[in-house]
Amino acid sequence: DVSEDIFAQYIQVDLATEIAGLPLTGNIGVRNVDTETTSSGYQQGEDVWVEVTPGNWQPQPVVEAIAVDHDYNDVLPSTNWTLAVTDEQLIRFAAGKTMARAPVNMMSPSLNLNQDLWGSNPGESTSGNPKLNPFRADQADLAYEWYYSEGSQVAVNLFYKDLESFIARAADAETVVNNGKEYKVSRPINGSGGYIRGYELLWQQSFDFLPAPFNGLGVYTNYSHNESNVEQFVPLYSEYKAQLTGLSEDVANFTLWYYINGFEARTSYSYRSAFQRDINLVMGEEGMNDSEGYWDLSLSYEFNDHYKVSFQVQNLTNEPYKTYGLESNNPAHINKYEEFGTRYSIGLNWKL
Repeated sequence: DVSEDIFAQYIQVDLATEIAGLPLTGNIGVRNVDTETTSSGYQQGEDVWVEVTPGNWQPQPVVEAIAVDHDYNDVLPSTNWTLAVTDEQLIRFAAGKTMARAPVNMMSPSLNLNQDLWGSNPGESTSGNPKLNPFRADQADLAYEWYYSEGSQVAVNLFYKDLESFIARAADAETVVNNGKEYKVSRPINGSGGYIRGYELLWQQSFDFLPAPFNGLGVYTNYSHNESNVEQFVPLYSEYKAQLTGLSEDVANFTLWYYINGFEARTSYSYRSAFQRDINLVMGEEGMNDSEGYWDLSLSYEFNDHYKVSFQVQNLTNEPYKTYGLESNNPAHINKYEEFGTRYSIGLNWKL
């Protein structure tokens, strides 16, 4: 059981002025956040010897209840500005100090001691970390947006995040001795240092200028490129350092839509390049999620303001889910391959 009490106060000032005759609007503010957590669970302690049958003594684990308190404070200044170059063109800038709390499932104080499958190198022992601090970063964004026609735009966004801390799982974060045996405990811990930087491109176009019935067509697409020098901890059985969990170098989305007289059709493709997964608890290794791309389809018809039916297909081409080992760093060395199928759903919406 994990409970969080969060107390926050903020002050914000909205401003409007001009630069070289161009309208400039924005705000400056600061937020103070106090977080108090209590994590409760059970820990496996030193084994005790119990006479199971006369003369037959065997070690039995002792499980003890435990509760751990943790608190931290963050002062988060930020500012946001928009410069209207024209009625259709905007330049946006934002900067601030940010934080994101640890997932509560990582804050369990429970400790489980187990030997691994090989017996000689205990590695399956796991625990959470009730003393985890949040992700913290100083970040800035600069964007240019051009709304060149109704329902259409082009945008370019540059971003930079200076990571003060992040959360990662370390396979050998702690060694626990129980009845003369050493157990390497895998637990999430805080790392520090590094950056995430990159850019995003966006294009949205409505083809309402085409003759009927093609005037209901439209397209939306974006592409993001990310770079980071963050290296996580060296996992067991591997000489490679892991990258920041969940960060893909390339992410892209494409949507083609058609709408006319209450009928709407959308097909979308989502792509992301290979990314680092969390450490596997069983072997104490990191794994790479192979690059993946999925097609989805959505059809709907709105009879009137009250009734609407829809039909959706997810993972239209039944793309698989694949992972490969970090130690080989080779996509051909697959350690997990799953086909989770195509999903169909039908819906009926009714509004009063």
